Amino acid sequence: MQLMVAETAKQRARALLDAMPDTAKWRDILYALELAADIEHGIRDAEAGRVVDSPALSKEFGLER
Repeated sequence: MQLMVAETAKQRARALLDAMPDTAKWRDILYALELAADIEHGIRDAEAGRVVDSPALSKEFGLER
């Protein structure tokens, strides 16, 4: 599923909906919207430097081997 680049959240949501099949269920639509929002949020965090590398995260949660 390829989305067009849009300026507003409403435009991005509309593009996502337009890319989905007509048989999409509410659950599919909500999942796709939430996933897209989470991805956008993660990209913004990464671009702003708000990331933690895997070794630091493993250490924080006591998962070092």
